[in-house]
Amino acid sequence: MGIEELRQYAANILRDGRVKLLIGYGEGGDGRVVPMFITATEIERCSQLIYDQRCTYNLSVYLLKAEIKSLWSGAVNLSGKVALVAKVETVRSALGLIAENQIKKEDLCLLGVRGVGAVAAAGAVGTEGDWSSISSYCERVFDVGEDVGGDIGEKNSHRLPEKLDQEIDALLKKSPEERLHFWRQHFASCIRCYACRQICPHCFCSTCIVEKSMPQWVSPVSSESGNFSWNIIRAYHLVGRCVGCGECARACPMGLRLDLLNRYMVKMVQEKYSFKAGLSAEDKPPLTTYHLNDNQDFIK
Repeated sequence: MGIEELRQYAANILRDGRVKLLIGYGEGGDGRVVPMFITATEIERCSQLIYDQRCTYNLSVYLLKAEIKSLWSGAVNLSGKVALVAKVETVRSALGLIAENQIKKEDLCLLGVRGVGAVAAAGAVGTEGDWSSISSYCERVFDVGEDVGGDIGEKNSHRLPEKLDQEIDALLKKSPEERLHFWRQHFASCIRCYACRQICPHCFCSTCIVEKSMPQWVSPVSSESGNFSWNIIRAYHLVGRCVGCGECARACPMGLRLDLLNRYMVKMVQEKYSFKAGLSAEDKPPLTTYHLNDNQDFIK
């Protein structure tokens, strides 16, 4: 009944005007899942909403699109709240965007979905414990999870935190030279398509550093030095902001282990600052804030 409850609730909040647009998951053919954008003029499409092991996409990335922002600015007639079908990482991304003043809390309606069984393998970092602190930001939390069969859960299991941590531990046992060789070799196959940037909810700079030409900080050409600079700089830009949804690694056509790199950064932020991104709409990422009493011991 979980998915039916979600479908009915989505239809109701569109029908009574509480929200003007709902973003969720739907069937795209050939077993693919696609984002669905549903307005009050097409409420019947709510019956097509799905949530299963294939729904790995972090839908919060659409909140920063110009078409969505125009709803909130009143630039079009369809002004009002946007509802988002949100798994745990999507909720955390949305809260991070609110904390960084990219969107307003009052413009958003989060419909939390909590999967069961193999669905958990589709998430990269979220745990059941996260819901205790973030579910209060959701209008409703639905226990939804359909087993679509096959080995989808097993295919996604490498994205679980414990799996990533095992790989990180193995990599850290290598010498600094070996680790550098690992990443240089890895990034050498990058084709600079920027799929990682486009799918990340927290890559929202109006002009990306790779598109700056005066001065040109990073070469836009697919080359050893340019690839290394791009991937390392992007990882640093996500420090304290990445929620570990793993979409960058999933979208990468070359299979770069960006999830491994970002997971390591997440662990470092937790260790050094006791901070986990996306658990509050108020808490700013530690590297974006400054206080006069901050520890200055690192300055020599």
